[in-house]
Amino acid sequence: MTLFNFMESDQQLSGYIRKRGLLVPARSTEPDTVLKTQFEVAAARAQVETKKRTPNLSSRLIPLFDMDSLATAYKKVKSSDADRRSRLLPEIELASRNEGKRQVPKLGNISGVMKKLETLFPNFCQAISGICEELALAAASRPSDFRFSPLLLNGVPGIGKTAFAQALATSFDLPFLNVNAGNLQHAATLVGTASHWTNAAPGDIFNLFANGDSAVAILLLDEVDKVNPDPQYTILPVLLGLLEPETSRHFRDESMGAILDASHLIILMTSNQPDFIDKALLSRSRVYEVQQPDCTQRMAIMTRWVEAIKKQTRTRVGVDPEVIQRLAGLPVDLRGLQRILRSAYGQALLDKSDVLQPPWGSLEQQRRPVGFM
Repeated sequence: MTLFNFMESDQQLSGYIRKRGLLVPARSTEPDTVLKTQFEVAAARAQVETKKRTPNLSSRLIPLFDMDSLATAYKKVKSSDADRRSRLLPEIELASRNEGKRQVPKLGNISGVMKKLETLFPNFCQAISGICEELALAAASRPSDFRFSPLLLNGVPGIGKTAFAQALATSFDLPFLNVNAGNLQHAATLVGTASHWTNAAPGDIFNLFANGDSAVAILLLDEVDKVNPDPQYTILPVLLGLLEPETSRHFRDESMGAILDASHLIILMTSNQPDFIDKALLSRSRVYEVQQPDCTQRMAIMTRWVEAIKKQTRTRVGVDPEVIQRLAGLPVDLRGLQRILRSAYGQALLDKSDVLQPPWGSLEQQRRPVGFM
């Protein structure tokens, strides 16, 4: 019996509807009364969509969610209170789409995509080379064997590490999840809230795959050098488990006990000080040093920013190359440069000026050392 059959055979089912693109539990006027027909309609609709898409995807669909664990989770959630049912049953139904299977996407022209990224992020050349090798191996493998060795990008703040990871995901049309590992005090963000809590909810990894159609996604773990190594915090063991294919194949979400295969994740990590990274975490990663872009690279990056702003605003404010060169020479990181450029462009639009003219006086003032004469 499939999970959908199991759901439809139950006499007390919980439903959900979508409002403005969001999943919203469908409630009746009585708190403990559930609308069976709405849930059945949702399940039937999911089955229809599965049948529509399966002929084109069947060769690349692989099991991702363990259906037995989802069925067990459904039984437990179904016997709980109305609030828990309304929160968790829709998540189980979403995870059960395609019988728990998801598609391993074809990556296409890997070399061409990575060369384009190299023009956008010229200071990431070494990392791009390593990523290109990993993607080539993964693309040449059977869908079920898709793997990507975890990769660590180390470098000072403000040189584009997070922006690069986002651009990589966009380039290959992959789901993207950004988690600031340095801010995590426990693992609930990733593995869900423990089931004994009244507000139990699935973690980000479960939601990432339950709501999507891809078995492959990019997980960015920012600032892993700030992960607290104290054993009372549970984040480090979870991270280590995600980096190992043997354990990530059986990733367990604590909110429902549902098991899924997270071994196809493309895991990128960032750090500012690798000496502070846990040795076990470091040993499981390919490490690439990302250098600060030189003046020529900064000018190229800023030129592309200008083109992006022009495209976004559909305006043609002129930007002299000498202005770009002078801005690139300011002693600020890329984040600072982008803020300065956007501010100057916005002011030009407010002034209805045809030429970008940064406030050189205030910028030069910021460069002067602060102190007493």
